Amino acid sequence: MQEQFGDKQCLFQHDGAPCHQGVQKPFKEVIDVSSGDPHKAGMKPVSFVRQVLAVCLYPELLKDNKLPLDVRQRAQRLLQACDGDSVGSYTDSSGLTHVRQSIAEFIMRRDAGVPSYTKDIFISAGSHSALVVVVKLLAGVEGEIQTGVLTPTPGPHTLPQAAG
Repeated sequence: MQEQFGDKQCLFQHDGAPCHQGVQKPFKEVIDVSSGDPHKAGMKPVSFVRQVLAVCLYPELLKDNKLPLDVRQRAQRLLQACDGDSVGSYTDSSGLTHVRQSIAEFIMRRDAGVPSYTKDIFISAGSHSALVVVVKLLAGVEGEIQTGVLTPTPGPHTLPQAAG
């Protein structure tokens, strides 16, 4: 059941209980992040990421001292991890090994040494792409018996498309 909260739809509160209009909420505003677009939700663009991406796409910017040193260094490391020092080169479907290794190391630091392995990290172009891969793995159509996938309602708006 969907109810309106101001101009936003409210499915459930943080504790799982349904939202009700006119009832005091434990928050002042609702930020809609369901589209996966952080800028639409009001988040400011992250300059560092955009600058690194720009340098990776146009490596001549490595020589531009107007860009911060950490941006140029990060872009240089990423480019060196790519075949031919180019982000246009082929990579594993699970993502660039260097990036997956960095993610695994971050997880181990964050989780006080709990092991995290590069081979277990899968990078996707977005949550929908990852969801499609997982659903296809779970609901393979090989064999006589097909696997069904139940999707929750309410749930992510892209889930029924991924399962279908």
